[in-house]
Parts: sequence; C-alpha cells; structure tokens
Amino acid sequence: MERRSRPRLQDKLSNLNLILITLALVAALLILWYYLSQDSQIKADFLFEGVKYLMQLVLIVLLGGILLQQYTRARDSAEEVTEFRKDILAALMRAYNDTKKVRRILKGSTVLKEQSSTRIYEIPRKIYEEQIQKLMDPQLEFEFYKKQLTALDDVFTDTERVRYQLEKLEKYLNAIIKEYDSRKGAYKNLKSRDAASVPTNSLPNLADFLSGTKFNEQFANIFDSTAKDVRKEILENQP
Repeated sequence: MERRSRPRLQDKLSNLNLILITLALVAALLILWYYLSQDSQIKADFLFEGVKYLMQLVLIVLLGGILLQQYTRARDSAEEVTEFRKDILAALMRAYNDTKKVRRILKGSTVLKEQSSTRIYEIPRKIYEEQIQKLMDPQLEFEFYKKQLTALDDVFTDTERVRYQLEKLEKYLNAIIKEYDSRKGAYKNLKSRDAASVPTNSLPNLADFLSGTKFNEQFANIFDSTAKDVRKEILENQP
C-alpha cells in the first residue's frame, strides 16, 4: 500500500519561523507609526520603551529560530535512524528466507544410499554447487550490515549485541561456503574425484546445516533473537 505523502516537518517549521519574523516586522511598523503620531515628550518616553521592546522581540525571534532548527535536525536524525533500523530488519528477513530456501532445496535433493550397512546421504553435485553459490547472497548481506554497525555505534540501545549476533550469522554461513570454495575446503578433494554426488558426511558444516537441531541452535534461534531485538527497537523509538 502506498503511503500518503505528507509535508516534511522541516518545511512546516521553516514556515512557522517565517511567520514569527513577519509578525515581528508588523509589530515594529505599528510601533513606529504610533511613535510618529505622538508629541515630543511622549516620543522620548516611548522611544526608550519601544527600543527595549524591539530588542526583546528580536531576541525572542532569534532564539525561536535557533530552537526550531535544533529540533528539526534532531527530528530528521531520529527519522533517519528509524529508517535504517527498518532497512536492517528487512535485510535480515530477506537473508533468512533466502537461507531457508537454499536449505530446503538441498534437503529435498538428498538421496539415501547404503554401503556395507552404513547409511550415507548424498546430494547431486550440480545442485550442491548451485545452491552454495546462492547461499553467498545472504552471507554477504549479513556481512554488509555487520560492518555498517561497526561504524555506527548509536543505532540501537545495545548496538554491539546486534552487531555480534549478525557476525555469528555471517560466520555460520561463511563456514559452509568455505567448504565449497576454499583451496583447503573439503569439497576440493571430492571434486577431484569427479563424482556425480556429494556425500554430506564428508562436509561437516553442510551436514550441520541440513540437521534440524543444529541449524536451529547455530542459526535460526540466533536470527529470531536478533530480529526480535531490532523489531522491538523500532516500535519503542518511533519519532
């Protein structure tokens, strides 16, 4: 649903400041007109009071303008922080859903084979390669926002906790990817055999990824906690 556009707060405050200045000028003109219509004695008394009044009015207008500008900057800054929090939450949800999609495809492609009474689960090599490459996108997304929070330490009440959680999520996926693309990764040895399938027991990080219990402990639960913290921060700090 498209949100209804509304005037920026800064524009509203600028208009208010302009109105105050205009009123001050009008008041000064009225005072000048009244002053010119009086006799010399009244003019002398009135001049002193008029100047004092004008100085007070100018001071009020100046202070009002400064306060309005400060309020505008603070308000805009709060809105920017809130939008950044929303961006992080949306990115987390997107990365998590992409990760779950890769995991489901890999699990659905797993084939059980028995060798000498040993149960071995294998995944077609082509599918494994395709899905691990897709897993790089959410891994890079977690890494990007982790680095953003390293530079911005006042986005959350406990920014370091959120950054640390993102780091754990990124490292978890990175460990699975390194099995695939690292020179010393386990997949390099399997690839040299030119086999059509990849046994999951030869890739421990992949095996943990496909295990429901370990996936929940090492990734899903951490994600849920992080998303909950970010969502709570958004709701409690609406400008």
